[in-house]
Amino acid sequence: MLNNPWTTVFVYAIAYKIGAILLNAKLNVVNNFSVNFLLHKGFHIYLITWLGSLVLAIPVSIFFYIIVKFALEKRKNAQAKEVA
Repeated sequence: MLNNPWTTVFVYAIAYKIGAILLNAKLNVVNNFSVNFLLHKGFHIYLITWLGSLVLAIPVSIFFYIIVKFALEKRKNAQAKEVA
C-alpha cells in the first residue's frame, strides 16, 4: 500500500485489525510490545497485517478506479465540447 506519513499508522492499524479478525488472532501487540515480542511474533504480525492489507486494498482500489474513470470521462467530454 502507498501511504503518506499522516495516514500510515491508521492504515496499518486497520489492516492489522482486519487480518486479526479473519485469522482469529489473539496477539496483544499493545500490551506486550518489546524487542523480544517482536523477534518472536514479528512474522505473525506481518502475515496478519499483509492479509488485512490485501482485503482492504480490494474495495479501496475499486472505489478509486471508479472515481478516476469518472473524472477522466468528464474531462474527455469537456475537451470534446471545446473542440466542437
